[in-house]
Amino acid sequence: MKPSLYNHIIRRRGRPQLLFNILSRRLLELSPVQSAMYGGLVVPITRNLMNLRDPAVEQFLQLLVDQGFFITDERQEPLELELASHQFRFDTGRLCLWVQNTTRCEENCPDCPYQPEPKDMGQAALESLEGLVASRAGCLRQLEVVWFGGEPTLNWEPISRLNRSFTAKASSDGFLYKWGIVSNGRSHHLKTIHISTETPAHVWLNLESLDSGEFETHRSILLASLQGIEDLIRRLPPLSRIRLQPNRPSARLCRNLNGLCQRTPNFGDDEWEVVRRLIESGFHVVNLPEPALVPCLAADPQSFIMDVDGNLYKCWNSVGHPQRGLPGIEDLMHYNFIRWLDWNPYRVYHCRNCNILPWCLGGCLDRPGDEDCGQWRYSLREMLKLLVLDNEKRTVA
Repeated sequence: MKPSLYNHIIRRRGRPQLLFNILSRRLLELSPVQSAMYGGLVVPITRNLMNLRDPAVEQFLQLLVDQGFFITDERQEPLELELASHQFRFDTGRLCLWVQNTTRCEENCPDCPYQPEPKDMGQAALESLEGLVASRAGCLRQLEVVWFGGEPTLNWEPISRLNRSFTAKASSDGFLYKWGIVSNGRSHHLKTIHISTETPAHVWLNLESLDSGEFETHRSILLASLQGIEDLIRRLPPLSRIRLQPNRPSARLCRNLNGLCQRTPNFGDDEWEVVRRLIESGFHVVNLPEPALVPCLAADPQSFIMDVDGNLYKCWNSVGHPQRGLPGIEDLMHYNFIRWLDWNPYRVYHCRNCNILPWCLGGCLDRPGDEDCGQWRYSLREMLKLLVLDNEKRTVA
C-alpha cells in the first residue's frame, strides 16, 4: 500500500490536524496519535520500523484505505486521471454550447465592446445552432446550452423557442437537455426568465446589478464584483450560491464573461478575506477548487462558443476574431481546433508530479506555460483553509 499522491495535511493551531484528499474531497480528522502514525506510514524508513501488527495501526491503516487516502501499489493515479480525461473529452454523447444571442444591453458599462453596433442573432445563425444539435442526432446523451449577451433576455423569443425545440427533441430522442443563462440580474430580466415554461439549470447574475424586490429570495449562482459586495450580500438569502468573479475589464468581452473560464480565480489578499467572510456567513461559494477532467472550454472537444454572428470558437480570448474561429464542431483537424487538443498536463513532468492535480490542470492554454503555477502553489494553504471552513459550514447546515 502507498499514500495517495493527492493527500495534504492541514495543520490547525490548537485543533486536531486534518488529512485532505484532492481527488475525493474527503477530510479526515486525525488525533495526535493518528497523526504520528500517518507520518510513519508515509515515510518509508519510518514505516519499516513501525509495528504494522499493532491493532491501532492496523485499524487506522484500514480506515485510510477505506477512505481512499491509501491505495494499492499497482495503482497509477496520474495515469488513471489521464485516461478518465480522454474518455470525457472525446465522448461525443455530450455537447455544451455557449451562445451569444444578442449584444444589446442597458447597463452602459464603460468601455463595453458591444455598444457601437448592438445586434441580435440573425436567422442564419439560429439555423446554424439548430444544425449543430441535429448533427449529433442518434448519439447525443446530454445537451447543455448557456445563453449569454449582452443581456440575453432582450432577445428572448429565440431563446424561448429553441429551449422548447431542444426540450421536445430531448424527449423524443432520449437525451438530457439543460440550459442556463448569464444575466445582469435586473428584476425585469429575472421575471422574463421565470415566466418561461422551461426551467433553467442555473441563472448566473451580476451581483452589481442585482435588483431588490420580488426575486430577492431567488437562490442562484451569482457573478460578482467585489466592489460594494458587503452591502449587496445583505439582500441575498442564506445559502445563496455565489461565484466570485473579480471585475477586471476586457476590451473584447462583456464584464459578465471576463474571467468566467477560470475555475478558481486568482484572488488577491483582500479577496481571500471576502471569500472567507462569505463562507462564514452561510453562502455557498461555487468556485472553490474541485477536481476536474478538463481546465476549460478550449481543451474540451465537446464544448463551443457561438457569437451573435454564428461564428464558432473554442476560447473566450478568441471571441470577436473570426480568423481564430472554427468551421464546425467536428473539424478536429482544423488548425484552430487542433491547437487545443494538444493539452495534456499528464505528459508534462512538473504537472504530472504535482500534488495539486486535478485542481490545476496546467493553467490557461492561451497564456505562457507555468504562468498560473504561482496562484496554486503559493495559495495552497489558503485554499485548503477555505475548503475546510466550507465543509464545516455545509456539515452544520
